[in-house]
Amino acid sequence: MKHVKVYDVSQRVHGKVGRPKAVTKEQLLHAIEMYATDSVTILAKKLQVSRKTIYARLEEIARKKINGILMTLADSTLTPAKMDYTVFEQIPAVQRYRDMLAYNRKVSHGYLKQRIHSLHKICCVLRLHPSHLNQEHIEECVILIAKVERGEITTQTRYGIQRMGIDNTKKTFRSWFQTMHALSAEYLTIKGIPSSFQEPKRSRARLTPEQRTAFMRVLEEKTRHNWTCKTRAYRGGIKFGDEPHLRKRMLLLPKAYYYWGSRKKATLQARIQDMEWHNPIAIQTVVDKGGIEWRKRTAGEFLTEFTNLHEALGKPKKGLWFPFNGGAVGELFKECYEEAGIPENLWRGMPFHIWRHTAAQDMLEATNYSYELTAEILGWISVDMLKKYYGRMSEETVDKGFAQALRMQVVWKRREFRF
Repeated sequence: MKHVKVYDVSQRVHGKVGRPKAVTKEQLLHAIEMYATDSVTILAKKLQVSRKTIYARLEEIARKKINGILMTLADSTLTPAKMDYTVFEQIPAVQRYRDMLAYNRKVSHGYLKQRIHSLHKICCVLRLHPSHLNQEHIEECVILIAKVERGEITTQTRYGIQRMGIDNTKKTFRSWFQTMHALSAEYLTIKGIPSSFQEPKRSRARLTPEQRTAFMRVLEEKTRHNWTCKTRAYRGGIKFGDEPHLRKRMLLLPKAYYYWGSRKKATLQARIQDMEWHNPIAIQTVVDKGGIEWRKRTAGEFLTEFTNLHEALGKPKKGLWFPFNGGAVGELFKECYEEAGIPENLWRGMPFHIWRHTAAQDMLEATNYSYELTAEILGWISVDMLKKYYGRMSEETVDKGFAQALRMQVVWKRREFRF
């Protein structure tokens, strides 16, 4: 190979000042470590110099030193290939994480996918192989969380460059360390990786009967004709005017979210063939979070509306009760909340889940705060979770209970579980 002369601007050679080095040995070694490669083409591109310059610097570095760097990085750093998501999700450590989440916590497929995608982003930003994301790197994780909170970390997605979400980042860190390294939630909080759960009072947010009426009034008006979504993601909208049966289904959907208390996906995937038609209480089986089957009671006016819908559809034996795109329904619900004048802090981030919160509190009041019965009817495996986050007694109930215990005269207002 032809010898390439390199001059250093900081020194004079025979009384002349030479050109600055394009890349020094130290810079090249740092690049090899940073990009985990000794490819001349990749290094030339990353350092924005010619391949000829990279060849010249490599000749000045002992091959043994380069091999040592690459061998050290082999186990701890993501290679460019492993930064591709399809390769990343096949890494044994990632597969083990997925299996442990699915088996031990029985989470949904959507939750698994979300955690793996978030873990991929984290490892790419940290340039750390998932098998080495352990307790020794918690300090780096805390620094990353701070940068994400400040909006300094962006990633490339199919929708363009987006900021990393702070809630997803915290959830993934805590899930990873708890699942793979058996670190307690308290330990992680102390170390600076707090829970993403915020605003506990918002878990007890509920829609008043007046707000529900206003919401339904707007929904009835919007479903009289074909509805077009305002956002780019769901421009197709829903053809209520062209297919009248869709309007009947949509007007029943909010009530299904309320009376069943199921989550977004479970309700949208409720099947006609899974309804057991009894009188006075019919049973609808739905599959909710973690693949758990729940038997949802359907009675009264709610059952009458289901019966009428079933007859209007020609009494089909199978199919979905609510064949809608979840994203489109979410956008439609948001428009209804806004036009009905319902405060955004009630439904922001949970256009579907607000109905579950509302149902939980209404059912608790109607059953004189029977947490076990409410958990069984609306679908909570953990009664403690229901009690802690969704169904705390109101101050009025506590005051009246205390007064009654003192044998004071108390007038209890009868509550009913009704949309």
